[in-house]
Amino acid sequence: MAFGLQHSGGVRVGSQLTIMFGGLKKKSRNKAPVQTVKVPDLPTELRFAPRRDTFADMKLQTSSGRDLKGIVLDVSQTGARLRFVAADSLTEMVRIDVPRLNLRKRARVRWKTRTDVGVEFLN
Repeated sequence: MAFGLQHSGGVRVGSQLTIMFGGLKKKSRNKAPVQTVKVPDLPTELRFAPRRDTFADMKLQTSSGRDLKGIVLDVSQTGARLRFVAADSLTEMVRIDVPRLNLRKRARVRWKTRTDVGVEFLN
């Protein structure tokens, strides 16, 4: 008995697959050709400014005064993508401080997942 080719019932696994999927023979079928439709190109980048990868340590303060430490994954002139251990408790308005980039900004949370947050910088 070859390893992995039989199960406890004694039926070969290959035989079971043949029964389940009808064998390995290709059946020729006369099918009508598929009509293709041209779809307009969609923009791949919807951001207003290009982003730079940074991976810099940062501090964030919520509007309620709570301080969190995290990482800036990327940054642009208009916003940034941040990562935290748990970002689900963030408020809408925050202040971020990234010493390495000499960046201190007020920001609005635009989207968030369990760990990542996208912020838009405010003037």
